Amino acid sequence: MQPTRAPLSFALLLLVAPLRAQSINVDVGVHATYPLPSAIFGAAATNAGTWNAMPVTAGSAFSVVDLAGTPTGVTLTLSGGVATAASTNLGGAAPDDLALLGDVMDPGSVARTLTIAGLMPGDYDLYCYAIGPDDAAFRTQISVAGSSDPLQVVGGAWTGGYVLGVTHARHRVTLTAPQDVVVTIQRNPPPPQSFNFGSLNGVQIVRLDLTGASFCAGDDLDPAVSTDCPCLNFGATGRGCANSTNASGAVLSAGGSPALDTLVLQATGMPATSTCIYLQGDVLDDSTFGDGVRCTGGTLVRLRAKTNAAGTSTFPDTTDTVTLSQRGGVLPGSGSVRFYQTYYRNAATSFCPTATFNVTSGWRVIW
Repeated sequence: MQPTRAPLSFALLLLVAPLRAQSINVDVGVHATYPLPSAIFGAAATNAGTWNAMPVTAGSAFSVVDLAGTPTGVTLTLSGGVATAASTNLGGAAPDDLALLGDVMDPGSVARTLTIAGLMPGDYDLYCYAIGPDDAAFRTQISVAGSSDPLQVVGGAWTGGYVLGVTHARHRVTLTAPQDVVVTIQRNPPPPQSFNFGSLNGVQIVRLDLTGASFCAGDDLDPAVSTDCPCLNFGATGRGCANSTNASGAVLSAGGSPALDTLVLQATGMPATSTCIYLQGDVLDDSTFGDGVRCTGGTLVRLRAKTNAAGTSTFPDTTDTVTLSQRGGVLPGSGSVRFYQTYYRNAATSFCPTATFNVTSGWRVIW
């Protein structure tokens, strides 16, 4: 008789915020018997931190937070599938293991996709958990578009720990620009063979090339910032002071690798078509700057002026002929510390009289 599945309708961390979209934990499936894993649980990636509970809802973009619980701007979208839960094949599993592996997305008889959008450029390891919680015989194919790693088949008996090919697949992905990552999940062997079920228990996104850390938030929460936003125009957590078009404020982040001299700064949340200047300093400051707070000080280098599109710009971009380190006069691998912010035009004088400019949060890089 063919088996069936029943569908179911820390102080340093405050000072140095995690890299935007650096590392993310996702438990696929929401089930009362198998709640979210705890924040001390790292699974195969040893990536302890906040877990996101992603429902199995076709076509709905699910926003995720990073390990520290900070919003990332990253979304995950499933193309379909059915939520189910079991633990027959998970005998002896600890509560956190059951929480991750017990509830799953079953792709059914067709291939399903998981689209990850909003990741910054950089290198990532993608862990996809695909063990059948109900039967050791079930196998799932996992492939990742653009990965140098091939399609992997996952499944088998739970052995009390995480084993590549039994509990999960791992794929390396390199993003040279902001782009979607598409994971395909399919039962193995694929249709028309019917005796099998596929699984997707969860996903871990692990950022490999640490590009630096955020600092200088104009959110009235950052303990390292003593200067208030000048009109008490505090922004959202981890962002710069609010501006006239974005109450959350603008934020500076980065992608690429300092060691490989591929670092790219990206400022978002500014007025749609405003001009901005990317700024580098070599010591910390803490002072009012237009409608915001500047923490980048010392020897200041105006790296490049840019015109925003939809409130966003990057430096360097495809029009630039120098790298960030070359323009800033710093040597990759030297261990030198540099501080970056982007200040931008905000011409609404009535917003926070009388200044007509503001500044993003900061980004610190150890070269």
